[in-house]
Amino acid sequence: MPRFRGEPLTTIRIEGTLFSSDVLRQIADGKNRIPGLPPDSYHLSGTERLDEAAGRSWNRLRRQYS
Repeated sequence: MPRFRGEPLTTIRIEGTLFSSDVLRQIADGKNRIPGLPPDSYHLSGTERLDEAAGRSWNRLRRQYS
């Protein structure tokens, strides 16, 4: 299911070549066509979300740094 209606990326100004507007549109459409984007690319369990795993890792690293 697309996350946007109409013209996406109207508030993003792209400079340089790291992310092209085509790549950002593919990410925004939510179809996970870009390698490394789906959660199974990160070997997560079936119910674990990528943002939750990243948050846990960030908190663990922050504690270690402190």
